[in-house]
Order: sequence, then C-alpha cells, then structure tokens
Amino acid sequence: MMMQALDRLFALLLIVVLLFVIPTYYRFQRQEEINYQMVLTQTQKTADLICELGYIESHSLTELEAVLAATGTGYRVTLAHLQKHFSENADTGKLDYYYEGNYNYEIYQEIKVSGRYSMDLGDFFYISVENNTPTPFQQLKTMLGMADHERVIMARSGGLIRAEGL
Repeated sequence: MMMQALDRLFALLLIVVLLFVIPTYYRFQRQEEINYQMVLTQTQKTADLICELGYIESHSLTELEAVLAATGTGYRVTLAHLQKHFSENADTGKLDYYYEGNYNYEIYQEIKVSGRYSMDLGDFFYISVENNTPTPFQQLKTMLGMADHERVIMARSGGLIRAEGL
C-alpha cells in the first residue's frame, strides 16, 4: 500500500515536470534569445544611424530605450565618443593624433542643452547595452535552483564616424 502511494506520488511529480516545468523553461529560454536579438538589432541600427549622420539626437536614443523597455528587463546604456585630436611632435615635426573620450554624462548634457551632440569625421562612437535586472529566464532558473548571476544580454555596436555632423 505504501509502495503504491510512493509510485503515484513519483508519477504525479514526473507528470508535472514533463508537462509544465520543461515547456516553461524552454519558452522562457527562447524568449530571452528573442529579446537578445531585438536588443542587438536595435543597438546596431541606432549606432549605424549615428555613425552615418555624425550626430546624436534625443529621438534616436528614445527609440532605442523604447525597444529596451518592451523586453521587460532593465538595461544600462553606455555611450562613448572617442574624439580625434592632433598634436605636433616636437622631435619629428610631424602631427600625431590621439583620442579623447566623452561618455554618457557629457553626451546627455550636450543633447539637453543644444538638442544634438555633434561628432567629427574620423571620430569613433560606441553604444553598449547590458541588462542590469534579471531576465524572466534568470528568475525562473533561480527558482529552480540553477542560478547564475551574470549579465546575459549584452550588445555593443558602433564604429567610425563616416559623416561630419552638420
């Protein structure tokens, strides 16, 4: 009698796992992959547009933030502008160049003041996006005892500024 009760309990537990837990696990995993593709695509699209135009306007960043918000996960967006500068080398008499960086604070301040952040031809611009809150898949894995606390959704895009911001 006791053995039959344990068999039934085991069968019920197996049914729950096979019918509910595993499909839910794979559905959440697939949703995370879709979210990653959305974030990566929108990050690349925004970075390419900015590199092509040579300036950043607030609506470009607002569009990126709208797509990020649609995934239901919180993200940290980092903007980096590496500005090309020249200096004369006293020994050789030639011009050397170096890059100076402007990051989130400076970029957002300039957008707030003048409505746009302009860059020059030959500069570099990068956008980095990474999740700073757990995704639903990470939450499910934590609930099932398979926790990993690393950032899963990370995207970086950008490159050389191909047009001077007019």
